[in-house]
This record gives sequence, C-alpha cells and structure tokens, in this order.
Amino acid sequence: MEFAKKKVIPIKIEEDEEKEVPEVELKGFIYSWGKNKDGELSVGGHKNQFFPAPIKGLKDKKLQFLESGDQHSAAIGSDGKVYVSGSSLHGKLGIEDLGLTHINTFHAVPMLKNEKVK
Repeated sequence: MEFAKKKVIPIKIEEDEEKEVPEVELKGFIYSWGKNKDGELSVGGHKNQFFPAPIKGLKDKKLQFLESGDQHSAAIGSDGKVYVSGSSLHGKLGIEDLGLTHINTFHAVPMLKNEKVK
C-alpha cells in the first residue's frame, strides 16, 4: 500500500510538533506518526515513526471518536467499546489487569466490556 496515493482527512492535528498526528483514510484505514515513547501511536513497538504507519488493534472497527495525547491514545467504536494504547502507569488506561506498563497496540478496556460509551 503506497500512502502517497491515498486520500486522507485529518481527525485531529496537535499544534505541538512533538505530538502524534492520526489520520483516517476515506476507506477507513487509520495511520499515525510522530513521537512514540510509550506506544501511544498504537503501531506496535516504541520507536518514533517518521512516516505514516497503520494503527494496530482497530482493524475492521468503525469509530465514532479517536483522540491522541502525549502518552496515550483512545478510541470509541461505533459499538460503544473503548480502546486504548500508550502508557498504563498508575492505571491511566484502565487496563492494569494486563500487568503491562506500556501498550503499543489498541486494546479494549476490560472494565468497560459490558458498557456502551457514547
């Protein structure tokens, strides 16, 4: 897949050049690039991304919301499920049950599995 030939629309663009910039392709593929110290780009691994890389963990999911922060990313699916990635230190992501301090692909938040978020 050659990114340069894809039409994309930005979901959110941070003013701070250090932060990540997620974008959505019209067909629904989501790409991210930028700082990735905590796995917040959800592309697998913790290396900074200098070129668009596909986000992992949201394949075939329709989203109603996607947000990126300095150390995390969060998404809400059209089904109301919440997905998170990035630093999970001190319970920040709500997935401390996994026993991981950094999540580098989107995971559903277990404590909200029976809830629908709007």
